[in-house]
Amino acid sequence: MKKIIAIYFMLFTFFCLTACETKDDTDAVNLVEKLKTVEITNSVTENINNEPTNTQIDKNLEKQSTNHNVEETTIIPEKTEKTEKTEKPEKSEKPEDPEIIRTDVENLVEVHIKNGEAEVNLNAARFDELYDYSNVYESEIDTRTHKIVGTSSKVKDACIAQIPKLDFWKATDFTAPTIFLLMEDGTVEWVHVDFYTDESQTAEFRSSGPLIWLYNIEELVYENNDEGIGEMTVFAENEYGFRFDLQLIAGLHELCAGPWICDIDSSNLGNSYTNDYYAVLSFNEDGTLIYEKGWLGDDNFARYTGTYEISVISNIEQKPGILTFDLQIDPAFNIINEAEELHGSYFIDIQNFNMFSLYHSDGDYLHSDSYMNLEYGDFWLSYNPFINSFDNDD
Repeated sequence: MKKIIAIYFMLFTFFCLTACETKDDTDAVNLVEKLKTVEITNSVTENINNEPTNTQIDKNLEKQSTNHNVEETTIIPEKTEKTEKTEKPEKSEKPEDPEIIRTDVENLVEVHIKNGEAEVNLNAARFDELYDYSNVYESEIDTRTHKIVGTSSKVKDACIAQIPKLDFWKATDFTAPTIFLLMEDGTVEWVHVDFYTDESQTAEFRSSGPLIWLYNIEELVYENNDEGIGEMTVFAENEYGFRFDLQLIAGLHELCAGPWICDIDSSNLGNSYTNDYYAVLSFNEDGTLIYEKGWLGDDNFARYTGTYEISVISNIEQKPGILTFDLQIDPAFNIINEAEELHGSYFIDIQNFNMFSLYHSDGDYLHSDSYMNLEYGDFWLSYNPFINSFDNDD
């Protein structure tokens, strides 16, 4: 552009000097000054065109300001309601377990289970309808809600049944219901239902504790114990599919509670304990067994030690309720003419919580002499006569 203006200026000057030779030097000088002004003006205009306008500057400033605000928002976010909810989410509460309700076939007892705890309600109307309870026993059923206490774990499920052999107290003409509790740890506990009203006592039933030999139980079932022709009972089924008759196991709940004694003197007439011949069985939970026998008052009694097993699984070949023992005599308590070892089995029949009967099944007898073999014997939960005397000397 500058070169064009310079050329234009030179041509224009030459033209003016040629055309205006008559004019004086002053006019020529003035013309030259005007052309210089035009050149300067064009130069300034070109510079101005290359510089940003005020509008462009304002827009650039506005853009920079906007970018700056965005950066600030990113670094220091405004505490809007949405941001606060993101930073502090509300914690959702864990939903409560649904309530489980179980009852027996006669609708006498109802068990409510929720959050690992169990409560019991008795149906007074059904007791009167079935057994005329209020008139016959001149008493009222305790209809308060009873909480089950004394459990060792959380309650998962329950099964209620009337099992005659487990109604140890036999206080009524009908069988008192028994509650079996399936616990979350896979064990089973049981509760005896007491329906007598006593407002002075706390409304609660106490668990009798876990039943022995039961672990990893998954289900309780109330059904017949012999393919439709036997008694009704409750079975506990474990994760391997084995089934346990709770009538038998609950009946043996006190098996390891102390010594079981039997009077096996063939000449005993039941008139005196003195000089009677006794057998004593002491069971331990680890499967060990101590068996002692001899005359009462005689320090020379025999003692055997060894192991025992009781068949409690219903769906295998061996019949439930068979007591099998393997015993060796203790040399420190040996009597002449006693066998060195005893290996045999008896069928065990529960009579009460503190009594069972043994019927010989196979192998050695617990006692055998020239007069008798112990084919049958009643054993009572009591004191060991070879250690503690029946007589009270105090």
